[in-house]
Amino acid sequence: MNLTPTQQLLMEALGRSTDGKIHNGAEYLLKTGLLFEINRRILHPLGLAMRVVIEKHEDGTSEYSFAPYLFDNRDNEVGELFDEDTLRGGEQCLLEFMEDFGVGKMQERLRHLGFIIQRSQEPVRYEHI
Repeated sequence: MNLTPTQQLLMEALGRSTDGKIHNGAEYLLKTGLLFEINRRILHPLGLAMRVVIEKHEDGTSEYSFAPYLFDNRDNEVGELFDEDTLRGGEQCLLEFMEDFGVGKMQERLRHLGFIIQRSQEPVRYEHI
């Protein structure tokens, strides 16, 4: 994929290296809003949550890591919910990432494959989702 200079800066700022790996997946998913969306659309309605732990060091740097477990609130009737400020911030973060990178990547995938989301040959009924 040919990235614009803005997209390249975003990817570098979020830990993409020349070896094709994102070396801190927790930081990347948090800062792009992708973790927010995974939680909001999939895990929270099921009463689950994936969280990132941010350890701040005296030198001003921060270290991001995934909590070593999923938070389990499946017994709660409504599952997990974000507070309004977190919801607004997560939506804004995701929107910026999608505008800067995600939409273009999805359009490229659609152009090359004819689809964005992969489905099996034998379709599964998704009406309940």
